Amino acid sequence: MSGAGIDPGERAEVLLLRAEELLASGGPESLDEAVLALEGAQDAAGGSGVDPALRERIDERLASARARRDGEEPGPG
Repeated sequence: MSGAGIDPGERAEVLLLRAEELLASGGPESLDEAVLALEGAQDAAGGSGVDPALRERIDERLASARARRDGEEPGPG
């Protein structure tokens, strides 16, 4: 999926939602995939016309997911 023709803000939101689903599933592979989805969302949100609040939400979730993956923050439950 190239993302061609898709609004960058919409693409970032879709990737953010995908990452949230992966984080909720809780597996270690899911955590790695969530980080990748959030990195993609961050890239997509870097374009012009994307809501700064969305960028901030993505950045916060990415930092949290990386910390969980690296064992710096406990996961849910």
